[in-house]
Amino acid sequence: MTIALFHFHVTQIKRSAGQSVVAAAAYRSGEKLHSEYYGEDSDYTRKGGVICSEILLPPQAPPSFSDRETLWNAVEKVERGKRAQLAYSFDIALQNEFSMQENIELARHMRYSMNRSVRTPLHGRKSRKSNTNSYTKSGGTYGTEIAI
Repeated sequence: MTIALFHFHVTQIKRSAGQSVVAAAAYRSGEKLHSEYYGEDSDYTRKGGVICSEILLPPQAPPSFSDRETLWNAVEKVERGKRAQLAYSFDIALQNEFSMQENIELARHMRYSMNRSVRTPLHGRKSRKSNTNSYTKSGGTYGTEIAI
């Protein structure tokens, strides 16, 4: 199969830039989450466009990490420094040639192929110029989140 377009961009979610991994998780999953570190709620329940959202945990992760707020608050808690790099965010254009189920499976596979914890929210926004995007966040060995 020929794939028409590929996009892959990596950025860091850093406390030194005033960023919160909990706020980023809330935005990408379209949920309301509370950051214990900042003492703030991030409410993106009206955002829309999230088709699917799930968390995949490695065997060593506590079952409580299946809760998004618990998982990402644990990341913020363990990374204590004011210059902490909380997570990596991967922006990936998924292909129109794939079905939604194939795109979901591809996002799940990313976690295993990268051999680390990955958060993968996929948003169903399409325009004439771009394909569906997958936003993936890696936060150590805590768990994997996929939101489509």
